[in-house]
Amino acid sequence: MEVLKIFRQKTTNARDIMHFVHTREATERDDSALGGFLLKVFGQATCENKPDVPLVPGRIQELLNVSGRRAHGSVRILELGDRIIGSYSLIRPQTDLTGAWSNEAAYFCSFAIDSSIQGLGLAALLLMEAHALALSWEMKAMQLKVVSTAEGLHRLYKKAGFYPDPKGDGHEFGFDLNGYTCELSLLKTNDLLKVM
Repeated sequence: MEVLKIFRQKTTNARDIMHFVHTREATERDDSALGGFLLKVFGQATCENKPDVPLVPGRIQELLNVSGRRAHGSVRILELGDRIIGSYSLIRPQTDLTGAWSNEAAYFCSFAIDSSIQGLGLAALLLMEAHALALSWEMKAMQLKVVSTAEGLHRLYKKAGFYPDPKGDGHEFGFDLNGYTCELSLLKTNDLLKVM
């Protein structure tokens, strides 16, 4: 995608890692490694946000269902060399796996960045790419759900143009979730660069 090229032009030379990362579509060969990566990242995040609530079997199964997300949308991988350092899924509306509450919104989920390299602008890169992908599907919005206690993620998504949307609030796998919507027609590339 052209997003990585644009992103590299907008970042400074201090962010040299951007010249060594690439994104690509996940394939069947990636399912096991990507599932393991997601379990590791989400397991660490769960310990930090709610140490008394472990990843429950339903959540583990959801994270490992990479093939299901590929079948109902797109699963993207961010790599540094051949190492997976990030990923997200974008699910088409009106499919079995969507969590979107609008029929005109793509569902952004399973978003993860390796904790050892967070803070380098990689989240903005993946959000820009997801935005471009949703627009290519002619979606009007992206929607997502965030654990209510994950304050850092709430700040990240607000900076990236998402706004709280109570229609998406709920409770799943032992966590209270807050819904967020991003109207794609209102989002600009500069909004995503604020995430950096």
